[in-house]
Amino acid sequence: MTSWEQVVAYATSNHVVLDRQDDLVRLFVDLGDGRSQFALLRKLATTEQSGTWLAFDSPIGMVDDLDLVAALRHASRGMIGAIALFGDLVTLRQTMHSSGLRPHEFDRNLFLLCRAADDMEFSLLGTDMF
Repeated sequence: MTSWEQVVAYATSNHVVLDRQDDLVRLFVDLGDGRSQFALLRKLATTEQSGTWLAFDSPIGMVDDLDLVAALRHASRGMIGAIALFGDLVTLRQTMHSSGLRPHEFDRNLFLLCRAADDMEFSLLGTDMF
């Protein structure tokens, strides 16, 4: 996959889409064992020099509900994602370039990110809102 359109076509064909806008796709991700999480797939930028950059965001909690220092410490122990804000949502974010992105890389990154965000949400808040 090299373009945003190809990424969106793959995502909408292979995952449950909850909402779609121009540069944003909201996905439902089944994590197994009765667990699920949603993720936001966004087009960050496209330039001639760098091509298309994507961001996967999976919510951890609302900014006012989280101990952000604890969230940062938790994220620093993980192997995927970084803490970010999307509006008032604190998310775990993974960015990647779309050039040469293979379907299994898309799926694996999406699943690992959502699993980590789900685990963080439960560890830090004891809830399963997302």
